[in-house]
Amino acid sequence: MYCPACGARNPAGARFCGACGAPLRKERRIRPLVLMLGILGAVGVLVGVAWVVGLGGLGRGAWGGAPMEPTGLAGGGVPASAPGPTPTGAREGGIRPVERMGRDNAARVGPVARLGKGRVGQVAFSPDGRWLAVGSSVGVYVYEAATLRETRRFETDAWVSSVAFSPDGRLLASGSGDKTVIVWDVRTGERVRTLEGHTGWVQSVAFSPDGRLLASGSGDQTVILWDVRTGERVRTLEGHTNWVLSVAFSPDGRLLASGSEDQTVIVWDVRTGERVRTLEGHTDWVSNVAFSPDGRLLASGSDDRTVIVWDVGTGERVRTLEGHTGNVNSVAFSPDGRLLASGSGDQTVILWDVRTGERVRTLTGHTGLVLSVAFSPDGRLLASGSEDQTVIVWDVGMGERVRTLEGHTGLVLSVAFSPDGQLLASGSWDDTVILWDVRTGERVRTLEGHTDDVNSVAFSPDGRLLASGSGDGTVILWGVR
Repeated sequence: MYCPACGARNPAGARFCGACGAPLRKERRIRPLVLMLGILGAVGVLVGVAWVVGLGGLGRGAWGGAPMEPTGLAGGGVPASAPGPTPTGAREGGIRPVERMGRDNAARVGPVARLGKGRVGQVAFSPDGRWLAVGSSVGVYVYEAATLRETRRFETDAWVSSVAFSPDGRLLASGSGDKTVIVWDVRTGERVRTLEGHTGWVQSVAFSPDGRLLASGSGDQTVILWDVRTGERVRTLEGHTNWVLSVAFSPDGRLLASGSEDQTVIVWDVRTGERVRTLEGHTDWVSNVAFSPDGRLLASGSDDRTVIVWDVGTGERVRTLEGHTGNVNSVAFSPDGRLLASGSGDQTVILWDVRTGERVRTLTGHTGLVLSVAFSPDGRLLASGSEDQTVIVWDVGMGERVRTLEGHTGLVLSVAFSPDGQLLASGSWDDTVILWDVRTGERVRTLEGHTDDVNSVAFSPDGRLLASGSGDGTVILWGVR
């Protein structure tokens, strides 16, 4: 958890910053922030047109009017409200088809369903877009993406902090605070097996590209590789001296990278389990690791205010990207992999040339921490969300500020472009999501429905749905009504 005042990283659940003493939460009582919202391995498009069928079975109901109030259950089975009016254009048992979102119909975007029970940890679409998994403090819920019906509920004994589908979408892995990884059969809802071996909270899980192996990183300072078919522990990768925060397979599945609070990245040979090399260079937590689109480079972001780019083939540090004077809060590769953007607590965004390591330009204009960055699908624009309650859209080629989007009344925690690049979504501490017309900069819709911070937003691959994760313990799916 990053301090909104000074940018210092604090343990999850902390109420005040250990560095400056600033409050890390709102004055009103809130639930823990959503740990992560990601659409993992979502390829292609969601199946068919999304119809909401049997909304009562979702445990989440439908909305109508403004503000829009959910029906059914929220926050682990506590009644949220009395049933609201039927959405405009609805018929018994469902609503009209969800259209692809664009500037012409953005004004009609509204909530399609509220998903999740308990406090939401992570969300993932299956690779074929058929299923949507929601990990929470009370288990894992699986929804059919085409109907938004809750089809499975996987009960666990502890908070589920990470979920990942196998490449073929048949299995779902969940990592949890009870120190286990559970593999579920998505079709039948049966627990295939429980993978026991960790002695600390499982922070992250990832399937290999071929789906045969599963990697889990834990607070016990280890990474375990599991045989997905048999459930056997293939090997335990030991070498870190602090919590393992993230794991990622290379695109060809031969290597595994793990980032840790011990300030290192370790690259492992997946076949032999040997430590290929330890990448040392950071002087603070390595909170995330990511391979470049072509798999040749590995980027690691750290609280030491740097991004290091590593050569995957040799393990050499290609370069250290220095220039920020605050924690690096967000990094993103451009779609073609040529540029890397980093947003920082120093209120700037830096664009780096991945090949040369040169700072292409520093984008200044925010007056608060830069908390999120995202490239448009064509790579021509970059959006940055900030503590100053604004979103700035930048021209990547010119380095100029195209426009400043003002409308939020709280920190802007996440930004995302729609797949066609027409819309930009921003989630904020003011409990709302705003949809902006990228071409004109106009606010076309304010999406109200959450009752706490909106920490992450993501569009479905086909642009028909927008998911928002919140500190209120739910994920809301929004679509054209």
